[in-house]
Amino acid sequence: MNIYGDMNYEYKTEVYENGNKYIGEFKNNKRNGNGIMYYNEKDEENRRIIDGEWKEGMIEGQCIFQPVGRLPVYAA
Repeated sequence: MNIYGDMNYEYKTEVYENGNKYIGEFKNNKRNGNGIMYYNEKDEENRRIIDGEWKEGMIEGQCIFQPVGRLPVYAA
């Protein structure tokens, strides 16, 4: 159940073949709700985190985009 009381949501961690990892809410097996995506780039300079609202597997609305080891960038 998510913060809105919707029983169709579940909270879990999913690790993808490319090493990326998503921790957060899912609905109908897609990223939906609050979650953080960790992008596992081989080049440490390109590693990044996106923390925000997800809908149907895509980032939507406000989010925080943060390259690892640098200050975050806020997006609306």
